[in-house]
Amino acid sequence: MMVDKSDLSSWLQTTLIFRELNRTQLLPLTKIAQLQRFNKGDVIFHQGSEATGFFVVKTGRVKIFKVSPNGKEHILHLFKPRDYFAEVPALDGKCFPASAAALESIERVAGGNRDILLMLIIPR
Repeated sequence: MMVDKSDLSSWLQTTLIFRELNRTQLLPLTKIAQLQRFNKGDVIFHQGSEATGFFVVKTGRVKIFKVSPNGKEHILHLFKPRDYFAEVPALDGKCFPASAAALESIERVAGGNRDILLMLIIPR
């Protein structure tokens, strides 16, 4: 989905992880960011899958969970709009340690592989 990069930059500056950055510093992320939609119950990523980036919830709520060997779901964390998640696996290059699913219809901003995150954390 196409996103107005100026609007995205402004919105990202309202989030905790990006509020200290100016538009110039956010430019690398806004160039690759994608707005993605998921319906209630959709799995966003599975535990053990390759971490392809980090995510910021734009609308809706996301749960991070694991399923025990006996099939019982254990919710580890809930994320709401402007919360970010999956930044650790995106930085360390490992797989997602848990699964994520939409608790309701959501929009998330996806982007930020390890190189982009490091560029944002350690500006040159």
